[in-house]
Amino acid sequence: MGKVVKVVDGDTIDVLNDEKKTIRIRFHGIDWPERGQPSGNNATGTLKASVLRNVVKVVSYGQDKYDRTISDIYHDGTLINRALVAVGMAWHYVKYVPDDSALAEAEKRARKLKTGLWSGSHKVVSPWNWRRMSKAERDESR
Repeated sequence: MGKVVKVVDGDTIDVLNDEKKTIRIRFHGIDWPERGQPSGNNATGTLKASVLRNVVKVVSYGQDKYDRTISDIYHDGTLINRALVAVGMAWHYVKYVPDDSALAEAEKRARKLKTGLWSGSHKVVSPWNWRRMSKAERDESR
């Protein structure tokens, strides 16, 4: 358990634990629009409204190469990771959790309902592809 003291970006938060130590958390199984990517600011705002300054339950899966704790985050009994995908604010990160049928179904439903990321007229580019694009390609996608 801990209190969310900062939303770093859409899939990374800082949580102050009971020992008053700040832990950087990377959400397990999801990926988020990068800064400058369409819907990125809306998605981050959604996360802030959901968890900032709230007490959350953290279920850890270990550390990533950036020393962040990979975790599921629960608030008031809701798995925030899945909730963000369900409202179209994040992608199911199939590369890291290929067998998570609940995340896959949440994304499929959000796409079908054209909610969040899937609602605009812009071309939807996953963050893992966005990170590989040149500046010119990114500008063209905006």
